[in-house]
Amino acid sequence: MVPGPFSIGGQTVPFLTFLKGGFPWKDPAFVSTDGLTYTDASSMFLDETLTNPFAAYLKTAADATFDWIQPNAGTGMTPLGGGSALASGEVTTDWGLLDPSTRSWRTFTYPGGGRPQGLHQVDSAGRLNEVIPKGTGFDYRISADGGRTWHAVSVALPAGFSIDQIDVRTSRALGIAAVAVHALNAATGNDQDFAYKLNVATNQPVVQRRYTIGKGDVGSAAGVGNSIRMDFQTVAIFPDGRLAVSYLDSTTHYPSPTTGLEQTRPALAIEQTTSLN
Repeated sequence: MVPGPFSIGGQTVPFLTFLKGGFPWKDPAFVSTDGLTYTDASSMFLDETLTNPFAAYLKTAADATFDWIQPNAGTGMTPLGGGSALASGEVTTDWGLLDPSTRSWRTFTYPGGGRPQGLHQVDSAGRLNEVIPKGTGFDYRISADGGRTWHAVSVALPAGFSIDQIDVRTSRALGIAAVAVHALNAATGNDQDFAYKLNVATNQPVVQRRYTIGKGDVGSAAGVGNSIRMDFQTVAIFPDGRLAVSYLDSTTHYPSPTTGLEQTRPALAIEQTTSLN
């Protein structure tokens, strides 16, 4: 969901929603002005071949809704405010910036040619929150000036684990960020789910807690055709600061809605009352 407003066909709409899917690439995306009807397409790859690259620092806008409308980071698309959005490439490694006046994409770099990295969310204060996966850990970074300067913390997974799936949400109003990791255990070949809770009340992120979720006794893979699937790790932050995290282990199984066969499938773990000092 990208908040506007946008002027389309003589009408003004408050937002656009982008729907992405398919294999091997998710370009083009389908676009809706009401969240229900998707009749238009948006191809970042095509737009970038027809426009000149754009180098600048990102312009974000403070928006109270941004703490609550953040997409799954696996989409690669992040609303910035003012009708703009940042997106990672599907067909190429180029990053794209959505022009709200034309609703087309331009290849984006920072001044000097540097590119955005990893996963992004913009919080209600207009700060860029960036998670850069690094195999056996990740960096969490915050920029309050569009990417000119960053404050970061490096987080290592437990020994022997590496990132398989990862997702992030952040709430400036609550001063909380959450990173969920579906991690591969090199010793067993199974996957373990972790949730990291960070304090982001200031521009310097601080790790407060790590949760180990589930038994970690099942291996999984993303994509159609795999018998045990975990396509996207997903995390959410409730208004009271608690987390909800997807996870998978030998206890999370239920009948298929199509075949009725009992299968191992992801479930939700919800954080209970807790006190962080």
